[in-house]
Amino acid sequence: MSDVAENTRRIRSAVRVFMSPGLWLVMAVQMLFLVVLNTGNEAVASTEGGGSLRPLILMALFMLILFLLSGAFRALAAHQNPVTVPEIFSSANKIFSQFLLLCLKTLGLFLLGSFVVVSFAMPAGGGEPDKETLHQMLMTIGIAAVVLDFVFIYWLPLVFTTLNFRLFQTLMLALRIARGRLSQAGFIALLIFVPALISLYIPQGASLLVIAPVGLLGQVTGWIVYAYCIEYLSQNRDKITVMPDSNHPL
Repeated sequence: MSDVAENTRRIRSAVRVFMSPGLWLVMAVQMLFLVVLNTGNEAVASTEGGGSLRPLILMALFMLILFLLSGAFRALAAHQNPVTVPEIFSSANKIFSQFLLLCLKTLGLFLLGSFVVVSFAMPAGGGEPDKETLHQMLMTIGIAAVVLDFVFIYWLPLVFTTLNFRLFQTLMLALRIARGRLSQAGFIALLIFVPALISLYIPQGASLLVIAPVGLLGQVTGWIVYAYCIEYLSQNRDKITVMPDSNHPL
């Protein structure tokens, strides 16, 4: 693959994201979730029943985000055109249950890894960690999540291109694909790590006006990376064959 073709793929992925109203809908709902999440508890509780409604609103928004994400992931993998809003909903209706199960399996694996990290970081005497130690734990887990996102960057594009939702099988194949494309990984690394590094320097208790632009930047760059990976996989389908294996249901 020549440098010209590689650059064309990157530009095309960015243009596709910016021209997709369906993706902007997903990002808008994610930003709404961020606003509600960062709304002061006092402001919410000031209205009658507000304190009890806030968790329900957050849960409803979170499930809506997962629903929209499943549709967006599949719609981007189904063709090379910009993604429309109706496509998001039609794709999500077909695939949401499988995506939700995959999320639960992934969450379980991540929590297990986080438990191991926290266990090693706990004080030797078994007492509760102080604020500084807890902050360092959370930072370590956050950094690890970003690094894993980079290492397994082809995983979700692979899942939604092949429609194979087996966790370990697709993770291993995604790792092999990423390892074979290390020489072209600079573009992906830039779009993943720059927003993550910026977010590390946001002070605790920062205004929503500071948090929101960084969050939006991370979402846009994340979708560009996803579209880029999808385009590569669609052009190299001989490298992404995932055979069903009944002996490995996960």
